[in-house]
Amino acid sequence: MSFDHIHPQSKGGNTSFENVCLACRSCNKYKSDLTEAQDPLTGKIVLLFNPRAQQWSEHFAWSLDATRVEGQTQSDEPRSLHSG
Repeated sequence: MSFDHIHPQSKGGNTSFENVCLACRSCNKYKSDLTEAQDPLTGKIVLLFNPRAQQWSEHFAWSLDATRVEGQTQSDEPRSLHSG
């Protein structure tokens, strides 16, 4: 696990309880200093999940075998976000 700045330091974010969360190292490295990304289903640019402002269970769920976190979409087709 590593500390992730919700609003990245490179974009003016500070190191405070309100702006830091835990993330797995590979996810944190992959996210880098992004705060938004293109949704692969809609093509729209969307804000990334903010654990201080949003509920995890409204956006993600464990796969049935509990080995992956899956994004929940309007089409009810889960997308695998991370495995391993």
